[in-house]
Amino acid sequence: MKQTALLLFTVLLLSGCSIASADDSAPRFTEEGKYIGSADPHTIAVSLNGEETMIQVPKDKRDECESLPDHTNVQVKYIKKGNGTLQLEDIQLQKNSS
Repeated sequence: MKQTALLLFTVLLLSGCSIASADDSAPRFTEEGKYIGSADPHTIAVSLNGEETMIQVPKDKRDECESLPDHTNVQVKYIKKGNGTLQLEDIQLQKNSS
């Protein structure tokens, strides 16, 4: 009986691992702005609607951000997590950037 209960508990616990992450339901935004530069190794500063905004950068996007020139026009796609943190999904240099 204890083994059955333990097995059921383990299955229930592990089933939470296959549930979609909370980021899947996080609001997504696409905005044009000006890439100001890197604030630290995992955060960039982007001017959106005239306001400096800090956006967290996942490891797989850091090289892409480091190659961008400071103070250039970009399009950013990001999500707003439940705790208010903004996380980058994509960043593209705008062709009309100067």
